[in-house]
Order: sequence, then structure tokens, then C-alpha cells
Amino acid sequence: MIASTVETVAPGPRTPTARLDGAYQAATQLARVRPADGTRRPSSLRLLALTASAYAITTVLLGVAAVFVLTRPITPVLSWIAAVAIAALALRTAPWPPSRRQLRLAEPAVAPRLFAALAELCKHTGLPDVDQVAVVFDDLIDLRTFGWANRRVLILGLPRWAASTPEERGCILVHHLAHGWSPRQPGWPPDPRGNRWIRCAQAGIARWCHAMRPLTPQEVARPRRGAGPGPRRSTFTLTVTNALVTLPYRLTCRWREALEAEIVCCAQAADHAADALTARLLGAERTARWLRSYRWRDDLRRWLRRQAERDVEPDLAELSVLAQRWRAAAEGDGASADRADELHAATVLRLDAVGVSGGASASEEKPDLEQILAALDAWTIEELRAAYRGGISRRAVRLPR
Repeated sequence: MIASTVETVAPGPRTPTARLDGAYQAATQLARVRPADGTRRPSSLRLLALTASAYAITTVLLGVAAVFVLTRPITPVLSWIAAVAIAALALRTAPWPPSRRQLRLAEPAVAPRLFAALAELCKHTGLPDVDQVAVVFDDLIDLRTFGWANRRVLILGLPRWAASTPEERGCILVHHLAHGWSPRQPGWPPDPRGNRWIRCAQAGIARWCHAMRPLTPQEVARPRRGAGPGPRRSTFTLTVTNALVTLPYRLTCRWREALEAEIVCCAQAADHAADALTARLLGAERTARWLRSYRWRDDLRRWLRRQAERDVEPDLAELSVLAQRWRAAAEGDGASADRADELHAATVLRLDAVGVSGGASASEEKPDLEQILAALDAWTIEELRAAYRGGISRRAVRLPR
């Protein structure tokens, strides 16, 4: 069924969700055609070129500014003015990290049960361990690289963790640890979403699109003091300027779209590989139950919004009870979730890929797996809550979103 679907997928899906589904279907088709090394996907040279171009343009602009300062091809004053303007443009559109947020680090002394279970899970599955664990109060679980040493930081959202069962928490950890598997592993597709260099390049290209966009008369109108908006000025100059930047703006947008499309393609290949590996290590039935469990995430988001509107500290014990009710109600209607979130393909495609990957006897081959999953119980929620509140460690790091 997937094979016939892949053949009918039109190139260049128009919507983000269609692009996600098409890329995931392509990865599933590759796994069917080449089952021996279906997860194999070489690093995309196009992705590398698009990412490097963001850094290259900034380097070239700074080099041009330095040439104006050192050689002074025109008058000294005009040379300095041109150098400052070019350097300001380069720094304004440079691939700096995107918006940041404070994340509290959980220490092994504060969360010993969680760290012990995580170490046992990595040892049991053969996946590399993380360097740090950060805690946020959000519906988020992710694995990111941080710093020049590329430290692997596992980000755990307290609400998602509290609303999940121990079995679902184990699947979540294995899936995201597989995402962060080193690209040096032979045949393993790297996930570009966790790479800080690619995130910074994507943010820099977005700044270029914002800087090159055509302006509207409302954006350049100068309001008069106490008299409301002033008249629209320099209409002819604005028209000429917009005409000059239209082509560069469209090329910049094409540049951003090409990078985002390549990121989606590589990320969905990594998603498929992580889903298949989770099914092999933890069992296809357990992985399928985890994927279907996302039916209650809309209820979780509504609950979080209500707690934010009330401006009170959310009760995680209440959340655990509500999650059981949400799960029971979702199981009653018998329908699967459409998709986990806006970054993942449709759940029906992932369930089909899990069935293709096999691994139904993983739990039989490793009987101690149940003990590891059972250790991810309610005590880990209390440990993460203590780490979020400060606990022994009050350090925080600033990581890109």
C-alpha cells in the first residue's frame, strides 16, 4: 500500500504536512526496496551546500568591509561609511543562534532514579548516553547538541512526562536517543534539526528574507505628533526600491525554501530510522501503542493553556489522573491520532512503517526490559519536578528553541 502511495506523490508538496508525509513515505519505500540497509541515507551534499552558503555570505561581506577599510578605494570618509554599512548588514543577517530559552539542568544527585534508568536503557539498547538532561515545563521532549563540544542534551518536558505511562516514556527516550545517534555510525541518517550549525544557518537565511522583503507604504509612513499617521511619503522611491529588491527577495525565499525542504527530507529519514529502531529494540506492538497514545495531546495542550491563564502552578498529580481519563476516552473511540505534532509525519504512516520494520520479539529476547521501563515511574516525575524547581543544582543553560 505504501509503495503505490509513494509513486503517486507529487514532487514538491505544497503544504508542510504533505511535505512531511511525502518525505516519510519516501524513507519507508527505501526501507522496502533495500531492507538490508533501508535506514541508509548519505549526508545530503545539497543540505551541506545550502547551510555553508549562509556562513559564506557573511564571511564575504565582512571581507568586503575589511577591504574598504584597508584599501580605501574611494575617499576615506566614504570608504568608512561603506565599510560600516556592509559590516552592519553582515552582522544583522549573520547566522546567529535563533531565539533562546532558559533550561534548568537536572543533576544525578537530584534525579538518581531517572539517570540510573536512562543509563540502563542505553546499555540495554546499545544507544549512546546523553551528556546532560534539561527540564522545561512544556509539552516538549527533544534531543539537541549544545556548545562547541556538541554535548548531547536531552530536553524533558514535565507535562508530557507526567502524562505518559512508563512504557510510553521508554519509547520516547529510545526514539529521541536514536535521533541523536552519531552521524559517524555507518549508514545512519543524521537528523539536521538537532544540529546547531544548521539551526543557525536557517535563522540567518530567515533574517535575510526579512531584510530583503519589499516594504509597504504603511511601514514607511511617518506619524505626526498628536495627529495620527502622517501622509505616505516617497511613493516613487518606495516603488523603485521594491522593484530593485523583488528579485533578490524571491531568490532569498527560494534559498530558504530549498534549505527547509532538504531539512524535512533528511529529518524524516531520521524519523523513520528512529521509529524502526524503536520497534526493533522495544517491540512493534509496544511502539504502536506509543504512537497511538498521542490522541490525548490536544487535551494536554488545552490543560496547559488553562493553567497558564489561571497563573497558578500546575498540579502534576492532577495531570496524571486526567491523562488516564484522556487515554481511556481516546481508546473508547478507537481512532488513532492524526499526527504527533507539526514536526512528524502522519501517525498512520508511522504505524505502517513500524509494522514493516518488524522486531515483535524484542521483548522476548531481552526479558529485563520490563524492569527498566518500570523504573520510569512516578518517582521520576518528582525528581524532574525537584530539578525544575532548583533542587541541588540551580544552574541553567541557554539553548536554541
